[in-house]
Amino acid sequence: MYSNANKSRFLIIIDDSKFDRKINAIIADRMQLFKEVALFPAAGEALDFIVKNLENPELFPLVILLDIQMPEMDGFEFTNEYEKLPLSFKQKSDIIMISSTDDIADIERAASNKNIRKLIKKPLKVDELRQLLDELNLHE
Repeated sequence: MYSNANKSRFLIIIDDSKFDRKINAIIADRMQLFKEVALFPAAGEALDFIVKNLENPELFPLVILLDIQMPEMDGFEFTNEYEKLPLSFKQKSDIIMISSTDDIADIERAASNKNIRKLIKKPLKVDELRQLLDELNLHE
């Protein structure tokens, strides 16, 4: 396990729902754990941002909150591309998938994906996210 002292306080939220992005950003702000929150309506846009900033560790997200069902590139396709990123990046960033899905196949797929730390249900709740960050040792 790597130290929180070396981790960014940067959060990326990827969700095609403008409402969910806004609510999740408000929740993250209330938690006061992140220096900065970046919102992306599409997984491809977030991936482009990450790749563009691979030489800038200050912009390595501590957490990526990732929706499953999105047009163009869904959450699982994003994790396939994430797998190709340098280990130095992946060691400092964790994906928490967030979805309203009840599809057993999605739930099992998320559970078996080594890049997804946890799948949580929408809507995001402050206490649930704080507890999850504590469990994953991602919270100071």
